[in-house]
Amino acid sequence: MIRLVASLFIVNDSNELLLVKETKVDKYGLPGGKVENGESMREAALRECLEETGLTATIDHLLYVSEKPLTHEGNTVVRYIYKATVDTNTATQGELTYTYLPHTKLTQLSDNLHIRGADVSTLIEDYYSGKTTALPEPVTFRS
Repeated sequence: MIRLVASLFIVNDSNELLLVKETKVDKYGLPGGKVENGESMREAALRECLEETGLTATIDHLLYVSEKPLTHEGNTVVRYIYKATVDTNTATQGELTYTYLPHTKLTQLSDNLHIRGADVSTLIEDYYSGKTTALPEPVTFRS
């Protein structure tokens, strides 16, 4: 089975990355989750961010696409990660705790395997090394 996942990569004005604390696995991850039936990738990423953090975001562009064939659950996961900004003064109570972390702390977490997803760790290093660029977005067709 192929599972589609959409996440947001949100960096504040101090160049710190927003991560959510996933207590069930004791790791940090990007806000995001499974795409629900009828949702676009963008819609899913924005909904998941709002549910998890209570923050409303605006997507800038598609930043990264990853594929993980045959996970421990027997699925293939395809993840779309969008670069986004938080809309100011929009916070409500989310399901998870979130924090903004500087690159040095992100590297420590990644080295100690406290970042959920090898794709996320790779993206963090690529982003802070200046190796990322906007990707072409998929075309969404509605019936």
